[in-house]
Amino acid sequence: MQNKNLQGYLLAFITVSIWAGWMIITRYGVKTDLSPFDITFLRFTSAGILFLPLAIKSRKKILKTPKILLLLMLMGAGAPYVLVSAMGFRHAPASHGILIPGTMPLWVALLSIFLFKEKFSTARIIGYCLILLGILFKLRLSMQQGLSWVLVDGYFLFAAILWATYTVSNRKAKLDAMAATAWVASGSAFFSWIPYLYYQHQFPHHLDLRGSVLQIFYQGILTSIVSLITYNKAIEKIGASKTSAFAALVPALVTLLAFPFLDEKPTLQDFFFVACMTLGVLFASNLLSKRKIPVEELKTLRLS
Repeated sequence: MQNKNLQGYLLAFITVSIWAGWMIITRYGVKTDLSPFDITFLRFTSAGILFLPLAIKSRKKILKTPKILLLLMLMGAGAPYVLVSAMGFRHAPASHGILIPGTMPLWVALLSIFLFKEKFSTARIIGYCLILLGILFKLRLSMQQGLSWVLVDGYFLFAAILWATYTVSNRKAKLDAMAATAWVASGSAFFSWIPYLYYQHQFPHHLDLRGSVLQIFYQGILTSIVSLITYNKAIEKIGASKTSAFAALVPALVTLLAFPFLDEKPTLQDFFFVACMTLGVLFASNLLSKRKIPVEELKTLRLS
């Protein structure tokens, strides 16, 4: 049992490390020679091809799902989500991207109240309040730098809302994690080709080979496939609530990784923001509540 728990904790840590690394690698890509449209195209072309056999195998499950839910899932975790996130990272340091994993539990809660009339424990309400405090603190800092920074933070907040929409839609659709991921990856690959070709026609450019291979490997393989496997395996070994609690590490990991890899040095204000987000996600994960998160609910709750 102890060995099983250790494996579960290790798998959960690998998962959140990949999630945090996704923000670093996306920020790195748009800082160099790739645009947000390139990042989105590379991610879903590679992931879509890899997941196409599974999408075909799961087509009966997918086709039985209401079309509006499929559309919301595609928008929430597919090309629109990645494009909006990458546009934010193009203009702001990686630390601003913490708004995505940090605020997503709050948006999921608000949507759950509206759609499912869900009620929450005191611990989770404390978590949502801490997240709200973090949002207000970050927006106040951005306002001091100018309105344009507030608008950039809007990209990340919108991305978090998109992912929350995916989470709630998938929860209602009741697709398993692999089928849902296959639909989002393959569907985004199919529907993003025409807009990307138009973009290339308007702004013709060559894709940097080294940067493209790096993005394909990280976005298409590590984020889309490896993190999905490690996440679900962690849930099997240590349970849903403990696995979800590891998501609280993402803000701190992003801040720490941004310094050596992107030369983005955190400030004391950044650490306060990270603390609000970390504690908020930890309390919102339901680890401190008697009610445990159902596995089928958590399996839709990925962060990248």
